[in-house]
Amino acid sequence: GDHTNHTTLDELIIHTPITLTHPTTIQLTINPTHDNNTLNLTIHTRTTPERPWTAHATGTLTRANTTPPTPQTTWPPTDAQPIDLTGTYQRLATTGLEYGPTFQGLHALWRRDSDNRLLADVRLPDTDHADGYGIHPALLDAALHALVAVSDGDEIRLPFAWTGVTLHATGATKLRVELDIDDDGTLSLSATDTSGQPVVTVDSLTTRPVDPAQLRARPRQTDDLYALDWLPWSGSVSSTSEFERYAVPTVGDDVLADTHHITTETLTRVQQHLAADTTAPLVVEATYDDLAGAAVWGLIRTAQTEHPNRIVLVDTDNHPASQEVLPILVASGEPQARIRDGAITLPRLTTTAVTDALTPPADADAWHLDTSERGTLENLTLVPSDSGTRPLGPHEVRVGVRAAGLNFRDVLIALGMYPGEATMGSEAAGIILDIGPDITDLTPGDRVTGLFPDALANVVIADRRTITPIPTGWSYTDAAAFPIVYLTAYYGLHDLAALKPGERVLIHAGTGGVGTAAIQLAQH
Repeated sequence: GDHTNHTTLDELIIHTPITLTHPTTIQLTINPTHDNNTLNLTIHTRTTPERPWTAHATGTLTRANTTPPTPQTTWPPTDAQPIDLTGTYQRLATTGLEYGPTFQGLHALWRRDSDNRLLADVRLPDTDHADGYGIHPALLDAALHALVAVSDGDEIRLPFAWTGVTLHATGATKLRVELDIDDDGTLSLSATDTSGQPVVTVDSLTTRPVDPAQLRARPRQTDDLYALDWLPWSGSVSSTSEFERYAVPTVGDDVLADTHHITTETLTRVQQHLAADTTAPLVVEATYDDLAGAAVWGLIRTAQTEHPNRIVLVDTDNHPASQEVLPILVASGEPQARIRDGAITLPRLTTTAVTDALTPPADADAWHLDTSERGTLENLTLVPSDSGTRPLGPHEVRVGVRAAGLNFRDVLIALGMYPGEATMGSEAAGIILDIGPDITDLTPGDRVTGLFPDALANVVIADRRTITPIPTGWSYTDAAAFPIVYLTAYYGLHDLAALKPGERVLIHAGTGGVGTAAIQLAQH
């Protein structure tokens, strides 16, 4: 509106909500109409340049002049009844509306029953500023939180159609909001700053119910699984290149001994080439599909990272046509390729769709991940659990899981390679649903993380002594991934090694989960 001098959003229809869980490109497009006073508006998003654009909203901008209503002179009005907001954002999180710290801006709420009006104080955190915004999105969003704060049950209603939206001032960090609600759920909004000067008005806003599953679902592209695929080479080169060749032998009857011998021989040949005074690359020909060839491919890929452009790795069938295109492949600069009947294909990661999702048991409120039979991940299944209904004992809390940590131990359990009997899932983060009779420092709605048995579940029961509140600003996924690595590192450094200030420690595997935790704890 500011850029086009059409400063009133005459209408905005939201077709599909945007769930922002990862970097997203937002595109706004305007098109003129036959009326110079009006512009058409569309809003699209996409997550990567390769993805198609998704349409989310359409609307119109106009040059209409809007006179803001007269604000309240007394705030809050003397006949307004205060509404308790304790636990509001924790309750909303259980329905799928999970607001981060910046967006938890509803600080006080009143109701005037005489004219079906809600009045709210909303504000940004002290660390956030409105610089660069017409109106800060978290502040505008918080102006509507009064609707969901007073809603009954689990029904979630989100904005659907906006009419007559005008911004009167910029730079606000606190708002006094008045919401007039009709019997059909349509409302009008007027917001001023703390001095009573108008900031934003909305003539009409229509809401509609939204399926909670739509809010909880992560966009599919963030959960993509990738597989190695061989794609046809589509490039071209103007000349060929000189190169040296080394053909890796195939294995004989003694597969294990031959594999050791072949990889040792290949390593020696590569080292000789790298030590020689030559710029010609070495083409290592190895079959990708047998044991020795796979070992050579792993060895050579490591060498390629240390010596770029010095080694080319090829799986070829030695067909005459394949030999003819070998110089072309070397000239292309591709480090790895497969050649069959003269056709070059390159290894590329491609997305693969997940077709068989695990289905929770229909006759159980609570479930956890298990296997129908150890030995393969194909046997993973969701089985009923009594965690949702079992009475709580001393020190116990019931938690609705929002994210769970996955460890190598869990994979070993599923594959039947872990010693003894064990259940999958050890750490998680979520919201407290219920507490035992002896617990006084936690309440339902609190966000917690820690050690949980059967953590790969929707509801778990944990010992109070193994969990802790989630720090402000942490997401559930961050909180679920932290307990085991940090407890392991802490136990090793503090309990076992009794590390003291001024001492030096060598941390092995420092780039792994426990390693990075150990480095941070040691520095601390």
